[in-house]
Amino acid sequence: MIHQRIEFPPILPGPREEPPEVKLQQYIVLNFPSAAEAGQTKGRLAQDPNILWVGENGSVEFSVTPSDPYVQPVTSPLGYQWGLYVLNMFPAWDVVRGSAYIGHIDSGIQINHPDLVGKYRPQFAYNAATPGASVDEYPFFFNAAGHGTHTAGIIAAETAYPNAQYGHPNPTARGVAGMCWNCTLIITRVSPAGNNNLTETAIINGIYWTVNSGAQILNMSFGQRNLNKNCPANPYEAYCQALQFAANRSVVIAAAAGNFKEDTILQFPANDSRTIAVGATQSNGALWVENPPAPSGESGSTKGPGMDTRGVVAPGRDILSTFYQGATWSSGLRCADYGSWSWSNDQSGYGNCTGTSMATPHITGLVGLMRSVNPLLSATDIRSRLLGASNNAYAPNQQIGYGLPNAYSAVTSVLSTTNRLTPLFAFYGVNVYDYFYTTVPQMALAAMSGTLPPYVTSFSPVNLYSNIGNTISEYPNFPNSGPARAQAWVFTTHRNPYNSSVELRPLYRLSYKCGDPVQGATVCSQYPYHVDHVYSTDYNEAKNYIAAGYKYDGIEGYVYPYGYAQPPGTELLIRAYKTSIDDHAIFPQSEQANMAAQGYTSYIGYLGYVYRNNGYRPSY
Repeated sequence: MIHQRIEFPPILPGPREEPPEVKLQQYIVLNFPSAAEAGQTKGRLAQDPNILWVGENGSVEFSVTPSDPYVQPVTSPLGYQWGLYVLNMFPAWDVVRGSAYIGHIDSGIQINHPDLVGKYRPQFAYNAATPGASVDEYPFFFNAAGHGTHTAGIIAAETAYPNAQYGHPNPTARGVAGMCWNCTLIITRVSPAGNNNLTETAIINGIYWTVNSGAQILNMSFGQRNLNKNCPANPYEAYCQALQFAANRSVVIAAAAGNFKEDTILQFPANDSRTIAVGATQSNGALWVENPPAPSGESGSTKGPGMDTRGVVAPGRDILSTFYQGATWSSGLRCADYGSWSWSNDQSGYGNCTGTSMATPHITGLVGLMRSVNPLLSATDIRSRLLGASNNAYAPNQQIGYGLPNAYSAVTSVLSTTNRLTPLFAFYGVNVYDYFYTTVPQMALAAMSGTLPPYVTSFSPVNLYSNIGNTISEYPNFPNSGPARAQAWVFTTHRNPYNSSVELRPLYRLSYKCGDPVQGATVCSQYPYHVDHVYSTDYNEAKNYIAAGYKYDGIEGYVYPYGYAQPPGTELLIRAYKTSIDDHAIFPQSEQANMAAQGYTSYIGYLGYVYRNNGYRPSY
């Protein structure tokens, strides 16, 4: 059996100088029983003319390391999240921890899983196979559940960080760390109860709902082997139209290459040109091969055309993540809650699984970090930068594509496109009596299309929002839509350029709609379609809103914390309330008189400092 190994890119040919003659250099680590003996040996070695340097073998720590127990390495790759290390996630988290909206199209999740319960948001959950039913995986197929729970945990399991500052989320250290810590999952179940065969109708409906809800990325850990719908020749085929709808919104699509080791065709939709095709590796760096094949026929990562133009690989064999408690998905691929093949059997709700289904969410989570750094970049640009940050970028092929991405290189590549400021797009819905703000173009398009969750009715004209504020010279229009307008600019990551010891504060977005049991909501009899979005920069305050009945949507960028010296060129970000319609608004201080004239005069609060949008990108 030939194992395809991932190789570092070759050096490009070109003119070079001949190197000077040098002595052979080699680093040797010596261990000593005592500090005294080590010191004596060090002194002797330092006198040797053939030895350039002698020193202690010190240790360092990653600058950002989650405290979740399965992050730390153990002897077997079965027992820890080895994929985080090979993808170089730790320095990437020092740059960005994530705030993107990620579409998770799968078999659902365990909605009360301890490591995912904070990521289950009913307003962003839809059962496309059985509309109106729960997205909870169980009962799925007898006791078979866990696929969606496992992939969701890889993307965005709740991640504990012991050095989290005030105002930032810091959940309990339970099990695993997610790739994109603070990303929001838009959970779309496409599997019917009692059946593990996905239908195209459910998948197509799921794509539309997820994109219409504002997703920036779609994770598609499924596919059909030996199928090519040839969308360029059949653009009106229903599945092809759904993929094009996502592409028109500039949504990144990550799709599993397949588990049957074919060499001629990736499974669909990974063989569609609008996707990132994702193959799977194992912990030794080789392309995943299952030997012997699983009883169901899975034999390894599928290869073929498409990998060489838009494909990458990611960790996929024996991946430890969240699992539906007490369930088994596939014994042949060692996919289950605790079991003999899993080192996580000391804690229910965690287990290993294998396949390109597991590789794909690693890429999805990384893309979530990239889109968090600069949400204005197109899907094409994000994909190009991901491919360029992979270790086979100079010689892509049909086996491993562009290779294994380096997360730090990927996020810093995106960081080079921005000074970390992004517009906070502003909207007003005249029929829902609601001010709404987002940094995400796809979420803005959902508001302008009348499909932004939450809503009282799916009759979209009632739910339409109008964009307000000033236009932006460098980003004049939303994808395939009208002018993009904003009142303020906020940061995309937590780094504070004026005080490195005090991080910027997340701008939390929360919402309720009429019909939700919210304390103090009294206007719904008069305004039955009413929706309210409220924003906070204090995690504890946000939790108080949740306790009162609001639902947590996500993070809409970062602002300078209030209470410290005001940075030059900034304004206060003010939150105010209009009692007569039970609505909150946020705005830069220069808009306060205008908002007061509209009735937003109650419960005035200061959320931090932002840059006013005067039509161009601010500098600092």
